[in-house]
Amino acid sequence: MLTFFEGKEVFRDLTFIDVSYLPTLVEQFEKAGEFSNHGAARSLQAHLDTAARFEQQEAAEQVVKHMQSFNQLLDQHKKAGSVSEDAYQSLKTHAEALLKKWQESRK
Repeated sequence: MLTFFEGKEVFRDLTFIDVSYLPTLVEQFEKAGEFSNHGAARSLQAHLDTAARFEQQEAAEQVVKHMQSFNQLLDQHKKAGSVSEDAYQSLKTHAEALLKKWQESRK
């Protein structure tokens, strides 16, 4: 279920999203100028591409590993000032929800 927040699409119930949604968010934020350079967005995209491949294979351990790595990289970009606060918070919220979803599926 989609809703809009400050003109941006967001999911009200994060259980409905999967890893393949996050690259769309990264792309939207990049087009909106929320990254200070293309390299930051591209590095995040690369992590998400790999996580999405493992998600398609239902390889929970690998999805969790790559989403944890994505979160660490996102934190690094925030510390370096390469990503806006809005983009950071949105990506972090979605990534954390996905991480929780896949961690629970391992049990």
